[in-house]
Amino acid sequence: NSGTITVNGSNKRSTDQHPMGIRINSASAKAYIKGGTIECTDSLNGENAKGICLDEGTLELGTDGGTPSVTSPTIMGTDFGVGTYTDTEGTDGGKSQTIKFYDGKLVGKVAINAVGLEKVTTQTGYNICYSKETINGTSYEVATLGKPVCKIGNRYYTNLQDAIDYAGTNTSTITMLKNVNLQTTVATISSNQNIKLDLSGYTLNSSSGSTIVNKGSLQITSSGSTGGKINNTSTSNIAIIENSGTLNLSNQTMVTENGRGILTTSGTVKIAGTSITSKYAAVHITGASTVNISNGATITSNDTIGVVDESTTGTTTVNINTATINAGTHGIKANIAKVNITAVEINAGAYGILVGDN
Repeated sequence: NSGTITVNGSNKRSTDQHPMGIRINSASAKAYIKGGTIECTDSLNGENAKGICLDEGTLELGTDGGTPSVTSPTIMGTDFGVGTYTDTEGTDGGKSQTIKFYDGKLVGKVAINAVGLEKVTTQTGYNICYSKETINGTSYEVATLGKPVCKIGNRYYTNLQDAIDYAGTNTSTITMLKNVNLQTTVATISSNQNIKLDLSGYTLNSSSGSTIVNKGSLQITSSGSTGGKINNTSTSNIAIIENSGTLNLSNQTMVTENGRGILTTSGTVKIAGTSITSKYAAVHITGASTVNISNGATITSNDTIGVVDESTTGTTTVNINTATINAGTHGIKANIAKVNITAVEINAGAYGILVGDN
């Protein structure tokens, strides 16, 4: 086709022997999709199902200007929302392909393929942002336009949990792009995940519940010149981070006005070059864990204990080397933990170290 097609508010569903809602296959062909739904849900004859197949030509979704719609038009393909031509080397084979993504929602196992990503024009100030959506029991990738708060590589996300979910079981680095208020949302890392969160000098704020729950492997650092910050303003006695996995903290500041700093029920916690300030226990151990505090870390509990071990079974070890502990009552309180201290300054309202007192 070398002509022009304009779709306004129509619905098209394809289950043809060539599974694609619309195919654009000439350098001079143009398709303008302003609204409606284009859906192709069946893969047939070894071909991937594509909502729109762009071999050559121009595809324009929505209208440039204003706040992008994240629902219309909707382009869905079981395999690709928008699929572009690729040769056996995975390139465009020299074909002319242009995508102008101004409004809408692309849905597929792959929302838009890699070659297409390199050719997409979006509204100024917006990026293609990704999330996951379950439809009829199947998980699909969704692409819409938005103003991202973080990214993994060159993929952008409008909230932190979307990035965590998208990472899946792949070892991934999530880079923050701005300050974020999580409000009532808790960022959760599952037991099979390995995530590095680079705060990039920005601040994560939360006001209800823990800021982060880590059940897997989580490293939090900051490549910004001023270090990053995690701030929790909840009025209840909750922890900034709840850990039952492997948690590494470096080059950042953590503050909670009313709760605890780190709560670890099991696993390993490493705190290096990081400042933690809390009302109650800054580091609270309730189950068999290994906790290492080092590299000039500062641990402060304004009202109670800096580092408290309340584990009752198993083996708990606390290693503190080159750090400062400030506490309203006791600097360190150990129940069954083995505590190793080297070059530590303790400023406490009561005992510096209290052992075996429940």
